Amino acid sequence: MLEERRFERLGSNRPLRLEARVLAATNRDLAEMVEAGTFRRDLFYRIAVVKLRVPPLRDRGDDLLLLATRILLDLAQTAGRRVEGFSPAAIDAIVAYAWPGNVRELRNAIERALVVGEGRWLEPQDLPETVHGAPPPQPGDESLIRLPARLDLLEARAIQAALRATGGNQSQAAALLGIGRSTLHRKLQPNGGTGAKE
Repeated sequence: MLEERRFERLGSNRPLRLEARVLAATNRDLAEMVEAGTFRRDLFYRIAVVKLRVPPLRDRGDDLLLLATRILLDLAQTAGRRVEGFSPAAIDAIVAYAWPGNVRELRNAIERALVVGEGRWLEPQDLPETVHGAPPPQPGDESLIRLPARLDLLEARAIQAALRATGGNQSQAAALLGIGRSTLHRKLQPNGGTGAKE
């Protein structure tokens, strides 16, 4: 079916044309599995047209907090809960944790925080114990090495990431960053201090 893009329904002898694209995801090395004989070689070459590697959450740098904020906004809206965001201590806990369960674990942790948290700001104790039990990052930690040394560079990267996450929509990007649209517009100007204009 994948090769010829045709198939027959069960009990029919009339071929139908397949109008579909296959998207497949795995956390395993399929090429290695082909060599080991645990994955069909012909299937591998039929589906291995365009390969994308999505790095684990722990390697996503600044994207981690943007993603966490986006998930928080979506879940809070669905739950009808009004929250301002994460407290600085909760942000430290989120950044310090390795997230072995990737985005699924992050989403579950935020959903739990929304359920058990009572304030307008989510605190470390609202997160699962595995997350808030992680020590906050200390100077010299690997988690801090990726950060730019200058605050304006960090701000520019956050603005660029917010614009990418919202498809260039400045109003949504400003909301994601927790600033007003006019503030974002000013920061996007050549003399606005961030150089984040795309």
